[in-house]
Amino acid sequence: MLRPSLLMMLARSGIGRLVLRLMLDRRVPIWTKLIIPAAIAYMASPIDILPDIVPLLGWLDDIAAIIVSVTLFLMAVPRDVLREHSGGPQAPPRGADPNSRGPVIDGKARVVDVDDAPDPDDAPNPKPSP
Repeated sequence: MLRPSLLMMLARSGIGRLVLRLMLDRRVPIWTKLIIPAAIAYMASPIDILPDIVPLLGWLDDIAAIIVSVTLFLMAVPRDVLREHSGGPQAPPRGADPNSRGPVIDGKARVVDVDDAPDPDDAPNPKPSP
């Protein structure tokens, strides 16, 4: 069974929302989506690798099941879909120039010749008044 502290950790990290959005996305294969219900079924079943009667150690298999299943799920999701939902950098569309750095910004530039700029060492030193 999920412990309240584990639920709070998942809620604060945003992984729960990410997994939910990916579960609802049609581009994620159905076999990938079955990883999460399988983990939930394991958590709900009375059969555990380590029984919950053993203090603390009984919860380790539940926590490991959550971590492993979420990790496997996120690794199995197509990268472009994962980037889209996680807010990461978007992959360039197919056929786009891979050397492009993004959208073009209009602007003006001018070149200042260094020889024409006044040199601060050549400025006349004012004489101190007596």
